[in-house]
Amino acid sequence: MLQLEIRSPLEPPRTVRLETGVYTFGRSSAALIPLKDPLLSRLHARVRVEEDRVLVEDMESRNGTYVNGRKVGGAVALTRGDRITIGNTVLVLGDEASTRVVVDESAGPTPVEGMTLFPSDALLRAVRPGATEGAPGRAGREEPFEVLYEVTRELLHDRSEGELFRLIVDRLFEILGPDRAVVLLKDPDGGFQEAVSRFGDGIPPGDLVLSRTVLDAVAGERRAALFVAGSPAADVPSVSLVIQGITSCLAAPLCVGDEVLGLVYLDARLGHRQFGEPDVRLVTALANAAAVRIRSARLAEAAALREAAEREREVAQTARRAAEEASRVKSLFLASMSHELRTPLNAILGYAEMLTEEATERGLGDLLPDLQKIQGAGRHLLELINDILDLSKIEAGKLDLVREPFDVQALLSDVAQTMRPAVERNGNAFAYRPGEPPGMVLADVTRTRQVLYNLLSNAGKFTENGRVTLECSRASDDSGEWVVVRVADTGIGMTPEQQSRLFQPFSQADAGTARKYGGTGLGLVISRRLCQMMGGDITVESEPTAGSTFFLKLPAAVEPSVGETITGAVPVLPPQG
Repeated sequence: MLQLEIRSPLEPPRTVRLETGVYTFGRSSAALIPLKDPLLSRLHARVRVEEDRVLVEDMESRNGTYVNGRKVGGAVALTRGDRITIGNTVLVLGDEASTRVVVDESAGPTPVEGMTLFPSDALLRAVRPGATEGAPGRAGREEPFEVLYEVTRELLHDRSEGELFRLIVDRLFEILGPDRAVVLLKDPDGGFQEAVSRFGDGIPPGDLVLSRTVLDAVAGERRAALFVAGSPAADVPSVSLVIQGITSCLAAPLCVGDEVLGLVYLDARLGHRQFGEPDVRLVTALANAAAVRIRSARLAEAAALREAAEREREVAQTARRAAEEASRVKSLFLASMSHELRTPLNAILGYAEMLTEEATERGLGDLLPDLQKIQGAGRHLLELINDILDLSKIEAGKLDLVREPFDVQALLSDVAQTMRPAVERNGNAFAYRPGEPPGMVLADVTRTRQVLYNLLSNAGKFTENGRVTLECSRASDDSGEWVVVRVADTGIGMTPEQQSRLFQPFSQADAGTARKYGGTGLGLVISRRLCQMMGGDITVESEPTAGSTFFLKLPAAVEPSVGETITGAVPVLPPQG
């Protein structure tokens, strides 16, 4: 039974048992195997397991799917040991009954008894043909130079890690005749996992018990290790070797420079084989050659991933610049068209007002309703044009604000008096509660008045036979001193989902609201962005049928200052919700 080992820096390692069928991988919960990797697409890749083969294919992902460093086009057949890279996640194909590496901690920090450790300089000597004297089982074997040449030549071919390790293990079995041969690779946590293993006839697969000192010497110090029972160095053999009945074993690191990728391990039991120093050198030379090939493939794979990520960033940047340019052009167009529309509209409103006055003077009362409709529709259209013009200026960075200290209580009194008829039009009770004088506000007085008009107009429009309240207070927090204006109503209220759309352009609570109450959905958007440009913000608290409360927060003027002109667009804060 095959399995996929999943290695990701964002979640613990795990394995997936593969049965006949299709397995999808990606960020989405719709994937059969969901992963947390942010570089993955929602559905990134699929692995198809058939009776006689395993295939992997990309699902049109953003960053691509790679097998042993090569980008996948169509379906690619996999072999044991192949590495599938998707984003930062690596999937390794192997057998479910893999050899489990067990570390024997009993050896302690001293070298294992009976082990001969070869320093790095010894591993660099030429591989010497012939067997160590007294080491049986070498008769008729190929010369190590020939084996090394053959395997090195195979390294030039486009082989996967699994195929490469399988080749090495098979050739070592033919040449050295061990009972067990295993290639182990280091995992991200510093442990070891089997990449490829082979067991001789009559040797069942099982745990591979390695001494901690052997691992430290081979992997940590990049030194090969050799044990031969009965040799002068083996008077007191390793306990773990005795328990397993091992009479000879060797291990060599897979390393490139200071980086250790894993190790190659061989052992023999019951005195059937004895390994010698030439065997160690042969295995070490093969391990070094394989490590260079694997390291090159992984570097190529990493480079391909970086290139794909860089292309993704470039595409995203290009798309963002195009969107920004389109938004700028749109805003300039809207601003220009708004001016072109507002000029004749002002003329229409002016003539309608003149006709209304003339009809009144001549006693033509039957004409007044139609003229008033013209004026009402014209004012509504002018309001819409002004809103579009303001929003276009804000988005294009063309709107100028003058921040200067002013008495907010005087402004609120004037606004309350002006807006009272509009707020009370639906049978509402309007209350302005001055409270303690909040002091001076540092903002644009004209735009602040515009924001207050909008908040009170909405409160009166969405409330019938209810209550609207205008209050003001001073507050402070870690970011400074603030004046907070509170506009509360007992109207229709909003759900959290409706609140999330409240500050989006051309958006209202729902379509029914737009049909019943009218409006463009721009007033609150403009109001909030104006407040943000003045250093403040607008937030809302609301419940359906219980009304809404809007909080206008502006910086308090701590000291008198000269007016400050602000020009430019403002970043859009996330919607409330």
